[in-house]
Amino acid sequence: MKSSFSCCGPFVIMVTLLGLSVCISSTVVDALSTNKLSYKAEWIHLDLEPHQRISPRRSGAVPIPTDPKGSRRYPLVFGGYAEVDNTSIDSDNDSSSKQPFHRYVVNDLWEWKNNAWNKVETANDDSSSDMPAPRLVGAAAVVNEAAYLFGGWNSDDPNNMFLDSIHKLKLDVSQEVALRWEELATRIPDGPVSRHVAVALKSTNKKKNGKILVHTHRCQDYVWLFDATTETFTKQPTTGPCPSARGLHAACSAPARGGGVIVFGGASQDGTMSNQVFRLDIETWEWQELFAGGDSTSASAAGKTCPTPRAGPCLCTVNGGDGVIMYGGAEAVDGGLKPHGDVWLFDLENLEWTCLLPSTAVGAPPPRNAAVLFGLPQGPGKEDEQGSISDFLMAAGWAPFRETWDDTYILRVSKN
Repeated sequence: MKSSFSCCGPFVIMVTLLGLSVCISSTVVDALSTNKLSYKAEWIHLDLEPHQRISPRRSGAVPIPTDPKGSRRYPLVFGGYAEVDNTSIDSDNDSSSKQPFHRYVVNDLWEWKNNAWNKVETANDDSSSDMPAPRLVGAAAVVNEAAYLFGGWNSDDPNNMFLDSIHKLKLDVSQEVALRWEELATRIPDGPVSRHVAVALKSTNKKKNGKILVHTHRCQDYVWLFDATTETFTKQPTTGPCPSARGLHAACSAPARGGGVIVFGGASQDGTMSNQVFRLDIETWEWQELFAGGDSTSASAAGKTCPTPRAGPCLCTVNGGDGVIMYGGAEAVDGGLKPHGDVWLFDLENLEWTCLLPSTAVGAPPPRNAAVLFGLPQGPGKEDEQGSISDFLMAAGWAPFRETWDDTYILRVSKN
């Protein structure tokens, strides 16, 4: 079963889903079970000064993850749906000035470095043809010390709203040399797209390394593979029960499980939301449905727990791919969209969900969707007296049409 939001078409769904002093949450929830992944989690709020935050506040930004083997190991955030206070309110009769906030699409680049967000001034100026257009809900992945940005939605440009462009950002430059965007001649094969996912493949098969999997709402019995060496696409046929047509889903790699790609959630064009979990084996190219989904009531009746169907969540690998961490997202409810702030662990061996932190955990961020979540390079694999620790950086996001945030948190996930 999936929840439905029948009054929302694809355009409305997209609009509504956008969106150092340290204080450690006192709520730590354990996930204990024999022969299962055993983790606990806590939120750490980073009390950043205004100049240390991403500005303007935003949702729907494109996360550019770190490359653990690369020379530049800092997470990047590109673009998004920015929000500022409307200082012109009541100044004239224009209806837009009556709104408390002004929202618009941006194309700036931010880097998490030295425990603060820093705006990155690239070598491209605003008039450069290689500079990516403003956008939100695009997708990016990093391979061979370069970030690749695929498509997105420029809601402020009615003539070029959905994008099929691909931009490259080389990351193997010294800190003294400005980063430079380069627009590739290659285009996304199926045409302009947004709400999609891009995942760098990680495999023991060297032929698959250096490739990025792109999955869009058009992909049914195939996925697209982008080769960063040749800068070309290959249409890769797939078999098995694949995800239905959807956008605003989340995906990540799972190296410990043969290098597969995990897909969670999303929304169809009619607004139906999902909490299904799929895995794509990148050796056989066969889809497997790992969790069939269902609302929380039916799952509880079956003796199982699971996150509610949702779109716009965050998904990251934990412990090399034994499991995945899911955070946030928005659920369709009567009267609108309900943002979530819960943290869940999906055990890829036992195929079960465990709630690590509820939305109401003390010290938790306000519930939201369209946030960004990264695995920090100094976190995964780090050891202390409690065992393996993975630190994830969470920032931005919004509660649809109510509030947008510029806050930053660390989500610390550790083995028991």
